[in-house]
Amino acid sequence: MDLFVFGSLRDPRLFHLIAGEGGTPTETVLPDYRVERVAGTTVPMLVPAVGELSKGVLWRGLSEAQMERLDAYELPWDYSRGSVVIDGIKAGVYFADLPNVASGELWSLETWEQQDGDVSRMAAAEIALHCRHLAVRPFVNSGSPYGRERRLMCGQGAKRDRTKCVARRAIRQL
Repeated sequence: MDLFVFGSLRDPRLFHLIAGEGGTPTETVLPDYRVERVAGTTVPMLVPAVGELSKGVLWRGLSEAQMERLDAYELPWDYSRGSVVIDGIKAGVYFADLPNVASGELWSLETWEQQDGDVSRMAAAEIALHCRHLAVRPFVNSGSPYGRERRLMCGQGAKRDRTKCVARRAIRQL
């Protein structure tokens, strides 16, 4: 699968921490979009903007397992996977599910790196420790396919809700 990333996943360390190794990255731009901050946060979102260009990375040849880990990382934060055509290639992309939340301010990878890069990578590593489906290397744990640690931290509920629970707790602890 091919995937266009425009925000913090442009950071190769964070991308590989979440997705693992594999795929071929190419820096590119997506026409008719801009990357803005979600209002009140430092989180990026794509916003339609005729005539503008969004910097990003087109990842080609990602495995199904990599896409599952990326989905597990992005979907609990109110993103959904859609598609765009970039450089003549149909690629997946994560769109924010929250309407009318764009701040009107451009998002910057450089600013994210200075303000949130280390914390975001630590949070991703912590989440991966507790969420089997985010782990690049599978946990060895008998019983539940999600692992004892995950059940204890998140209780019952849908897979998405358990992931959101762990993610929010991990970030609050940092």
